[in-house]
Amino acid sequence: MTTTKTKTSPSAAGDAIKAYADKAAAQVLEGKANLEQLEAKAKAGKVVAEIAAIKGLVSASDNIGRKLNDLKTTHASNVPRAKADIAAEVVLFKAGIDAIGRRLNSSSKNDSSKNDSSKKK
Repeated sequence: MTTTKTKTSPSAAGDAIKAYADKAAAQVLEGKANLEQLEAKAKAGKVVAEIAAIKGLVSASDNIGRKLNDLKTTHASNVPRAKADIAAEVVLFKAGIDAIGRRLNSSSKNDSSKNDSSKKK
C-alpha cells in the first residue's frame, strides 16, 4: 500500500493567500466606512471619548493592513499562524466598531429622551 502526498503548488498557495487577504481587506474597508460614519456622529455629539476610541480603531485597521501586506511574503509554514492573527485582529476591530456604534446610539437616545422630557415641563 502506498500513500501519496499532494503538495500545493506555489501558485495555488499564493492564490489562496491572495483570496484570504482580499476577504480580510474587504472587511477592513467596510469597517473603515462604518468608522467614518461613527466619527461624524461622535463629532456632532461632541463625544470626545468615542472620537479617541475611533482613532484607536483606525490605527488598528492600519495595523491589519500592514499584516495583510506582510502575509504575501510570509513563509508557507508560518501562513496559518499569520492568518489566525489577522482573523483575530479583524474580529476585535469589528467588535470595537459595534461597541462604539451601540454607545453612540444609546447616548443619542438618552439625549433625545432628556430633550423630550425637558420640553414637557
